[in-house]
Amino acid sequence: MRKSVCSVLAVSGLALAPVAAALHPHDPAPHEPASCYAPPPAAKDTLIFLGGYDGSATSSVTVVGQDGETNAARLIIEEGDSPLYIMAASFEPMVWQIEGAADRVAQFVTGPARISEFAGVGVTGLEAGKITFLASDCLRYFYKLKSKSGLTARKTWSGIAGRAPELMHGRYTISSISLPSGETVSREESFEVRDIETRYTAFDFKADGVAKIDPEAVIAPKPVELYDILPGRAGIEQLLGTGHLVKEEKGLRIVKPIKRFPARLTGAQSVKFILPADMPMPAGSPGHSFVGREGEPCRSLICE
Repeated sequence: MRKSVCSVLAVSGLALAPVAAALHPHDPAPHEPASCYAPPPAAKDTLIFLGGYDGSATSSVTVVGQDGETNAARLIIEEGDSPLYIMAASFEPMVWQIEGAADRVAQFVTGPARISEFAGVGVTGLEAGKITFLASDCLRYFYKLKSKSGLTARKTWSGIAGRAPELMHGRYTISSISLPSGETVSREESFEVRDIETRYTAFDFKADGVAKIDPEAVIAPKPVELYDILPGRAGIEQLLGTGHLVKEEKGLRIVKPIKRFPARLTGAQSVKFILPADMPMPAGSPGHSFVGREGEPCRSLICE
């Protein structure tokens, strides 16, 4: 009888975080998306469009529930006189961390760029009155300005804003961007100023590791909570660090009961688990990962 095999990853010192349902501390309910309507920018506002696919960090809080992955990205507002009206969207769920001269932001408009059970968005660093959440798919994501998606986004976003933007920036992966210039902050500087709880070693899927975010600081359309177990490979590192998983030659053995599988163990992030016969199956989905229970025949093509 063959068992599941597994890949190897680095051990992290993250502790398992308790779930803490956390909406904005001054607001007892989530902020409902306002369809595709956004308040128009003032004539004096500099209108900026920002699009991307994902963020450079895994968020320590989720805006899409325990079974979805939330990214994080920093938008550093530069000093200046003109108010900024910023519209931002990414394909992957995102917590936009607004920093720097945040008082300069007149309005921040965002929303999920796709219709999905695990579509979501959140914002830190701004008061609720400056944030407008649009319904899913109002802001189609882009990252190449002159691509079909970029030209389509410019047209549709301009329709929502009521005019064309003064500036438009796109990145596949959004890390730390200064606005309105659109310059990317160097990774070295990003690590110096950002609260990073861990960095990947063997598997650098998220270059900025895990961004530790206070759930009570996040304003979002859906409830915000700390992850029970971080998503993806960050969650695997977390479970190795807490002793719930042990690396073996043929797999990652579950040696202590796990509340749930890390979310989004799909594609290149998938692993292979060995589940002892007397160990309860974790909640959630293993994604593309293989789970082999000892004592049962293998019914998979990847059971070496």
